[in-house]
Amino acid sequence: MHRAEWPAALEIPGGDTTMLATVGVALSGVRKAKSEAKVKQRTEVLSATITAPEALTAQAAGRAG
Repeated sequence: MHRAEWPAALEIPGGDTTMLATVGVALSGVRKAKSEAKVKQRTEVLSATITAPEALTAQAAGRAG
């Protein structure tokens, strides 16, 4: 029987939820590359280059600083 409390939602002030879809697409590409390379999904990615339209890279750059 599960007796631990369920985790509570965490509010991130100023969080940009529009980034979730963008990050999801990037992660999907990484997972696809791993599948095509026939390696386990838990295999560490040593480097990756992700290309995207300028609007998305500007969105990410604005959140990094």
